[in-house]
Amino acid sequence: MDKVSIGLALGEGGARGLAHIGVLRALDEAGVRIDHLAGTSIGAVIGAMYAETLDTELMVSRFREFIASEVFQSTGFSHLHRQANRQANFWDQITSRIKGTVAINLAQSKTGLLSSERFTRGLEILIRIEDFSKCRIPLIAVATDLISGQEIPICSGDLIQAVASSACIPGFFPPVRCYGLLLSDGAICCPVPVKYAACDESSLAIGVAVPSQLNRPRPVDNALDIMIRAEEINLHSLSVSQMRQADVAIYPEIGDTPWNDFTKIDDLVAAGYQAGQKAVPEIEEALHRKSSRWKKLLCNRK
Repeated sequence: MDKVSIGLALGEGGARGLAHIGVLRALDEAGVRIDHLAGTSIGAVIGAMYAETLDTELMVSRFREFIASEVFQSTGFSHLHRQANRQANFWDQITSRIKGTVAINLAQSKTGLLSSERFTRGLEILIRIEDFSKCRIPLIAVATDLISGQEIPICSGDLIQAVASSACIPGFFPPVRCYGLLLSDGAICCPVPVKYAACDESSLAIGVAVPSQLNRPRPVDNALDIMIRAEEINLHSLSVSQMRQADVAIYPEIGDTPWNDFTKIDDLVAAGYQAGQKAVPEIEEALHRKSSRWKKLLCNRK
């Protein structure tokens, strides 16, 4: 075995996931070459962009184009604001959009408050290839089947459809019907797809996660506050649990950045870059350990 292959898992987090670009940039500069990728939600978006371009500068440029586009402006993300003293998450935003009888009736009669066509148009600004076969690095996008409740790893076929399936926020965008399944956000079951990053037992798995912080005081004054807090705790706990499967775990320091604030792209990429740089010595050490252990195992098998 000449080298240990490296798999990178990119987790969910909305705009916070822009930090993934900075991590990729730092690893590129350090000569850490990624052999396979797995992504959930925004991690699937970033993973697909990198698998297509291998160019973090181009990725940032495309995100700037996306943020400035009519498609992004029309989603309403640019007009959503943080509520009171808590970090806004998608439950907060859904609540703010379904106030009033008409909106509530709309939410009850449709599977998403925003159109899937608009979502797809946005993804097409970011990702310029249509099929997994055109990726320069193997990629797995993880979605959730709302019928069976199972996580669904997708690694072939229509790339845009797969990424849309992995990243469609429940309640905001309708689930995607494909493969005979009803697919929605991969973060429901698999917020950080570490187990899909390593292709075999000899691979090194690196996980990158940007879960919302739990150590900030938040109001729990009513049933909605309790529902929101419970969702945050559940997702954070699942993310941390899945990150324990990684040989190297990277947590960019992104502070209180809410999931919908894409305007902080420079700060988020910088935070990811710093975290990536900090992780390089640990990655190099882990590679050495993994290589030595695997070579010893191969020798014992002969």
